[in-house]
Amino acid sequence: MVAQLIILGAETPLAGSIPVPGDEDMALARMGLAALSRGKTTLAFRGEQGKIRAFLDFLTLVGVRGSYRDGAIEVQGAGLFGLQPSDHIVDLRGHADVAGLALGLLVSRPFRSALLVDDVVLEHLIPALRESHAMQVSSEGSGGHLVELLPIAEGARTLGISVAVPGIFPWVKRAILLAGLRASGPTLVEERFASADHLERAMTRARMPIDVQGTVAMLHPPRDDDSVAPQIFDAVGSTTFTSALLGAALMRPGSQITLRETVTNPTRSDFYSVARHMGTQLAIAPLGDRQGEPFGNISVRAAGLRGVQLGGETAVRLGDDVIPLFALAARATGESQFADLVAARRGGEAKIWGRVAGLLAMAGVSVEQSASG
Repeated sequence: MVAQLIILGAETPLAGSIPVPGDEDMALARMGLAALSRGKTTLAFRGEQGKIRAFLDFLTLVGVRGSYRDGAIEVQGAGLFGLQPSDHIVDLRGHADVAGLALGLLVSRPFRSALLVDDVVLEHLIPALRESHAMQVSSEGSGGHLVELLPIAEGARTLGISVAVPGIFPWVKRAILLAGLRASGPTLVEERFASADHLERAMTRARMPIDVQGTVAMLHPPRDDDSVAPQIFDAVGSTTFTSALLGAALMRPGSQITLRETVTNPTRSDFYSVARHMGTQLAIAPLGDRQGEPFGNISVRAAGLRGVQLGGETAVRLGDDVIPLFALAARATGESQFADLVAARRGGEAKIWGRVAGLLAMAGVSVEQSASG
């Protein structure tokens, strides 16, 4: 089916108070832990569903009942050691974050598993998991890589691992921590940059023995199969949607909007800092804590924008959420430069930046992309 979307430019400033759809990244992290609980976890959620449904399909294959309907995700966990073998090769190409969760749940089980994953998973996660988990990897002619996870003895536990990772992709840390829940000793993950910590917060709420200090997470594995308690999670607005909506408002001088009940987690709040640096009048009204996640109302008033020089840790953590800033830079006074860009979605395909540059050029924006990215 071919669809067409026509957008007419606003003739007046944007104004209003907007409820924000749910945060898919946060929901995935919570679902990963829920699969290992002993009981039913419920997550209130309205928003993008592609990754949610891909993860639910995977969970069904390994014996975990799950559903998404009427604005709620339900996961009936199988316990730490209760996942079942699947006869299928699970194709998770295009969903690197889902593949990370799946690998963390399936490594070092008493059965063999096979998954198809993208290059970005092979490069950033497989080397860390290979420290203590037996697997075989081969390239597929159709694209991607086949990862075969080899079985361990029934009732055995592998050693915990101590690993340093860049912190570019939060699903790398999540996979290691989920695998560490079934280890025989502590697991330590040290990141160069602090990535989104939604899983750590969910683990803390479930009373898992995890200690987080800065960019270091130390997990001591629980003993019993039913150690992970099921939870009930209320919805929290997505920073990805918030960034796009704020970007739309800031494109029109005089706009004044409030985005309600969105996550204000410090590891996901870089867009707000950059928008302020570009001259935006942005205020955050904290509303407290919702099942371990800080949230609040975000209000902005559009004024004159100035160019920005962005790179390093802030650019890495923003990932694809940097794209609305490109549109703001096109309306800003002066030149803007963006470096250290990371494609966080769509299988980690870096060619997205070339596509964005092409779209900006089609809209009449002067844009150059360096050979170094």
